[in-house]
Amino acid sequence: MTEARAIFKNTAALAAAMLIERASSVVLILIVSRTHHAAGLGIYSGALAIFAVLAVIAEQGSTSFLVREIARDRSKTNPYFVHLGVLAIVLGLMTMALMEFVLPRLGYSDDLAMSVSVITLAIIPATLNSMHEAIFIAYQRVHFQTYTTLVAALLNTGLSLYLLAAGYGIVSLIIAFVATKCLITVCYFFLLNRYILRLRWDFQWSSSLLLVRKIKMFAASSILGGLFARPEVIMLTLLRGEAQTGYYTAALKLV
Repeated sequence: MTEARAIFKNTAALAAAMLIERASSVVLILIVSRTHHAAGLGIYSGALAIFAVLAVIAEQGSTSFLVREIARDRSKTNPYFVHLGVLAIVLGLMTMALMEFVLPRLGYSDDLAMSVSVITLAIIPATLNSMHEAIFIAYQRVHFQTYTTLVAALLNTGLSLYLLAAGYGIVSLIIAFVATKCLITVCYFFLLNRYILRLRWDFQWSSSLLLVRKIKMFAASSILGGLFARPEVIMLTLLRGEAQTGYYTAALKLV
């Protein structure tokens, strides 16, 4: 019964974290649609859709891999987190550089191009956040994720409302989004070191290459899932413009 209660508690906490994140996203979408109309919503949702794909590619399936391996053997937490964290940072920097090269050639408007350029700064913290959450799941400490997600959702929503009320544009909301992701990373790192495991630097290139081979199937699955997550939103930004993207996103969020 103790194990059953622990499983139920962590499942409920994980569901709560997801609901909080989805609810805050819907609130922001509705508010942006009222203040900046279809074109503004198209810029905001288009940048988020592109970010979601890039973040999944940079994450390389490390979240699922960490949950499986750490649940089996918790002694692997430190070496796996350190090596996969370094890999995530390298891939994140490469992805950011690639986007800076590609963006001017996509024909985006200045606001959308700037929004995408800014939101790529959140790739590395978002990937590290997913890795932290994998450890919380493996250690049955998902309530850390729930508490942090709640505070971050309230902060991001409140800050976004303030910026919109003050007359700032969509790019400012993207900056708030990036800042929130960075704050979550700091909170997760503190919680991990304070209540689960004090991390230590233990990086070796040979171990990193071995992990790359182990994680390749997880990476392939993750990349495929990311590419097919919201392809129609990205296609709309490329082929039909921001207003049509906004109309589609508004309908999709309501559903």
